[in-house]
Amino acid sequence: MQKISRRHLLQVGAALSVPGTGFAQAQQWPTRPVRLIVPYAAGGPLDTLARLIGDKWSTLVRQPMIIENKPGAASIIGVNTLATSPADGQTLMVDGGAALTTLPSVANLPFNPEKDIAGVGAIAQSPTILVARADLPANNLKELVARAKASPGALTVGLSAPGTLRHFVMALLKQDANIEMLDVPYKGSAPAMQALLSGEVDLVAADLSAVLPNLKSGRLKCLATLSTQRIPEIPEIPTSVEQGFPKLIAMNYYGLFAPGGMNAQLVERIGLSLIQVVMHPDVVNRMKTMNMSPAPMRPSTYQALLRSEREKWSPIGKATGTRIN
Repeated sequence: MQKISRRHLLQVGAALSVPGTGFAQAQQWPTRPVRLIVPYAAGGPLDTLARLIGDKWSTLVRQPMIIENKPGAASIIGVNTLATSPADGQTLMVDGGAALTTLPSVANLPFNPEKDIAGVGAIAQSPTILVARADLPANNLKELVARAKASPGALTVGLSAPGTLRHFVMALLKQDANIEMLDVPYKGSAPAMQALLSGEVDLVAADLSAVLPNLKSGRLKCLATLSTQRIPEIPEIPTSVEQGFPKLIAMNYYGLFAPGGMNAQLVERIGLSLIQVVMHPDVVNRMKTMNMSPAPMRPSTYQALLRSEREKWSPIGKATGTRIN
């Protein structure tokens, strides 16, 4: 997680106080209620996070943040709504960034992810973990790989949606370990998780925030955390790196996005405001209960992260042969 110092906040604030192109627009934002798009159905972790940020932000900027759920087509419907909105800061989106990182390699998108959408800043991060049904006779990656090689195609993987980070990380595992496992698609993370709990599938790659209660109760077990460091909530579980898979790292970054073409000063103004919200003690404490960590980043840092993630996952996505029309 990138630390944002008080000095940095003052520097950004000073930059915004220098008159120039877009100065007045940046200083006046927001001039009316802000539309905050969530490209998924209400009730999920991303929707909950967006409402947390929106509520606290409304108090800070003294304008309502109106959540608008636009689910469908692996988030493409909601993202396209943002991409075709005016770049005036009055329409923003909270998302995991798949439209800029993983989807471009497998989907025919109605927008240009490099020009029509801009990352404004990260909000939170949550590690991806590999979870299995409790009675699966494998307790770590080594045992899983051995079982998969002994019976190619016998192990089943629940996929919440094509073109997602969870889809690609399982493809990377199969590629790196040279194993075969059967992908079983579901319409969302909830049905995929229910299939795992019922024993319909063997494995699922999931956000820690979505599965921790079932890990604590023993209904599921974690084979690896797909990160470079062990996770405080489950410190006994070794990382993928510790288990000999240094490429198998998948961190979920939830962030704020704006339509492309927004002037730089307005992007900085909104980004600075977002950092203040993300660092608020009430927000930090609530994130902890959601098993997420605050991840404040200035716009340029977040945009560089998105580019890096796209470069990492693009060849993996293409290798799956998946196409979303």
